[in-house]
Amino acid sequence: MNKEQLARKVAQKLNLHNAETKDIIETIFELIIDELQVGNSVNIVGFGAFEVRSRIGRVGRNPQ
Repeated sequence: MNKEQLARKVAQKLNLHNAETKDIIETIFELIIDELQVGNSVNIVGFGAFEVRSRIGRVGRNPQ
């Protein structure tokens, strides 16, 4: 499911216009991204937890 499909389903369920639900979903994602960029974690009970983690780089291999 992509954002477009999610917006359509939410719009149908809440009886709203697709453009309104797209804006709402986009705003939610922007807020989550903003919090992660600042270094905070985002926990949505019943849905999931988002946090930025640092990982050590690894050597890639060219299969050719």
